[in-house]
Amino acid sequence: MLRITLAATLFATCAALPTARADEVEVPLKDVPQKVLAALKKQFPAGKIESATKETDAGETTFTVSLKSAGSNYDVTLSPDGTITEIAREVAFNALPKPVVAAVQKLYPKAKVESAYEVTEPGVKGKTFHLELTTAGGKELDVVFDPTGKVISEE
Repeated sequence: MLRITLAATLFATCAALPTARADEVEVPLKDVPQKVLAALKKQFPAGKIESATKETDAGETTFTVSLKSAGSNYDVTLSPDGTITEIAREVAFNALPKPVVAAVQKLYPKAKVESAYEVTEPGVKGKTFHLELTTAGGKELDVVFDPTGKVISEE
């Protein structure tokens, strides 16, 4: 699967996507570092934590925590010291920016949108929109768009 920079991997724990990477393992909530939990509590005071995974890639460890807050599903990726590196919020397809919806309809006619996420990376200006699609021909794609509907990546 994709690295953290593509939020699609964040939602593997929610079964929104196919299986997680081989080096990504589910972690019991009692084993999530306190700094990670404290950062989540600060960012999402009313959030209900549902699950967590731990991934080590190129010697760098991250935790991805799935939670519900204010009626939305989130996956938040953090470093072991509690620094939030990515926040992904599940959104309805029709709630995406109009240019993104138009681009999907133009570039992937008759595709089925399996999932859509609005992704924020602290310190990075703007949001990206990550979609998992199944094309009319049955091909599964993970596509990332900028707010103007431009494809950033397709895998």
